[in-house]
Amino acid sequence: MAIASGTCGTCTWTISDAGVLTVRPTSGSSGNLDLGAQFGVGMSSWPWDSYRSQISRIVLSGNITTSYSFMGTYTGNYSNIFKDCVNLVSISGIASLKGAKNCFCMFEGCASMEELNLSSFDTSAVKYMNFMFSGCTSLSNLVLTGINTSNVTSFTDFLRGCESLASVDLSGLNTTSAEDMNCFFDNTPLLSHITLGAQFYVPPVSTNDYGWKTYFHGGKNITNGIVVESDESFSNLANADRAGTWERGVSSSYNVTAARVSDGVADEDGEDVAITARWATQAETTDRTLKVYQKISSSSTYPSTPVITQQLSGNSGVTTVTITDIGDNAYDFRVEFYDGTNTYIAFPSVQSNIRLVTIDSTGNVCLYFDTTASSGTTDADLYEAITALGWQNDVII
Repeated sequence: MAIASGTCGTCTWTISDAGVLTVRPTSGSSGNLDLGAQFGVGMSSWPWDSYRSQISRIVLSGNITTSYSFMGTYTGNYSNIFKDCVNLVSISGIASLKGAKNCFCMFEGCASMEELNLSSFDTSAVKYMNFMFSGCTSLSNLVLTGINTSNVTSFTDFLRGCESLASVDLSGLNTTSAEDMNCFFDNTPLLSHITLGAQFYVPPVSTNDYGWKTYFHGGKNITNGIVVESDESFSNLANADRAGTWERGVSSSYNVTAARVSDGVADEDGEDVAITARWATQAETTDRTLKVYQKISSSSTYPSTPVITQQLSGNSGVTTVTITDIGDNAYDFRVEFYDGTNTYIAFPSVQSNIRLVTIDSTGNVCLYFDTTASSGTTDADLYEAITALGWQNDVII
């Protein structure tokens, strides 16, 4: 059985029950994905579009090319090919994709993918890399070593929204043909270490558009000691001065999310909860500690001993811990991150029989009323617990 399957041009594609999308030549070692009549670059329609959310892995094999027709025949369009595969975690055989010319939105919205290695992907003829990794919120390991970007003219929003990326090596990127690099690093709160090469050209900042938008404010090139305080000063550097590893100033950032790992319903024993903390700090000390406390919701205080203690290192990172075998009671979690100077606290919400309390990005305490998911706990009970914690004047309802 398979979720879906079919042919496209001279290639065959299948999505297995396990969510594995396999694309290969129908016969022989080479095949072409014929996308039919398209209306311009970036408008490609892929045969698995309706099943993107069900794809967890992608396996490519053989030599695969693409073509579409609109007042002529065009090849090498990979725009949107894996866009919004929100549950995709891995891709193998990326080197099978041949003749790439357009990578617009290629991996945009692949929110579950934590690592991606494109070192074997031939991009020597690619012109467009707009939004290529935009919205890859879980991506923490991106390998771009060896890719050829000498013909790319647009890098708009290239890494935008890569919220888990703490460091990236871009020393192999040649951007000398770039005309547009707007918002290249937009919304990358943890990205504090960036390695650039001598061919990393930056178009001048314009007063008429969003400009370079590096957010390199307070950035320091630890290779040669150069310090910049603005996007403009960074873009005005000579290429040779731009080369090296930059320690980019990031404001203190602490975000915690949680999700029920195991299936099941409220009031069922054996539920597992994964808690993910994303953090960045400029604290000069090196002591970093993550602690998770757990209590039954009916209790007004947390125990003094955490259920998990994990030592961390560095100035930024993403850490996931798992609380196993949650019982029938509704539980609360308190997550603390100590950076050696300050302690940051969050109360992550989980859709299960764990009660729902969190702190938003502005520091406001938010109370999420969901009596279905909170094991019979009433709104009044939840508000009473908040009052007991002294938060009644800060709660957003």
